[in-house]
Amino acid sequence: MTFKKESGLKGLLEKTKIMREIRKGNYDMAFNFHGNSTSYFFTVFSGAKYKIGLKTHRFNKKYTQKITPQENIHSVLLQLGYLNVFNFDYKNEDNSLDFFIFDGVGKKVETKLKELNLLNQKFVLIHPNATLDSKRWPCEKFASLNDLLIKNGYKTLFIGANFEENLLKKIGKNSKMGIKYIIAEDINSLGAFIDKCEVFICCDSGPMHIAAALKKKIIVIWGSSNFNVWHPWKTEFKVVRKNMECSPCKGYNCLKYDYPKCIKDIKTNEVFLTFKELIEKK
Repeated sequence: MTFKKESGLKGLLEKTKIMREIRKGNYDMAFNFHGNSTSYFFTVFSGAKYKIGLKTHRFNKKYTQKITPQENIHSVLLQLGYLNVFNFDYKNEDNSLDFFIFDGVGKKVETKLKELNLLNQKFVLIHPNATLDSKRWPCEKFASLNDLLIKNGYKTLFIGANFEENLLKKIGKNSKMGIKYIIAEDINSLGAFIDKCEVFICCDSGPMHIAAALKKKIIVIWGSSNFNVWHPWKTEFKVVRKNMECSPCKGYNCLKYDYPKCIKDIKTNEVFLTFKELIEKK
């Protein structure tokens, strides 16, 4: 179930609409994995008898069960820890991620790749965005990386959502070789495109976790967030990062420097050489 992220009155009406849909389900339990005000609102007013979240959540007063989280463990293990409420031993279970692509989506993606002369070809898929500036590698460097990959014989394709198209165009303007890019209609088509690539290059972002769930090889350009908590889960990957004494941090603003050096100072050649190491690994 998804909802449009709106502000003001539109946002309130959208959330109310989703809440009504949730309540129709007559759920016994509601788990709040995110911990922000919106997810707390959905949890509390879900109608579920049991409302479960972390003690460390800013909003937690109405939870019926409050879980004490382990510190500095991967998010997958943190969320599986919710099962402790039921005394369920998840540690011996397969905890790798899965991503399921709907029927029909794969064929649409294949049609688009055929138009781009990339169907049944090995290519590098690049997603250049992230939620915070402190996790976002400069578009000029993505453009330079694209040029370097093409000069060395690799086929590249950029991907983004509708709201990211201006960023993709900016990268194209900065690229001497030019770029190919596609717009993913939704999260399922995004996953279907990722599933077709040989290597996925990205920053710390949602698409990175989709690539991990699809067991793709990943190059991740890392910024301010906690690597131990958010790194790609159970897939082959290499990370390019700076060992900063101030890292990790919340990432909203760089409190130590004039800009987030942790990611902005990563050089194009560092990423390319790391890519070579991954793709040539036997």
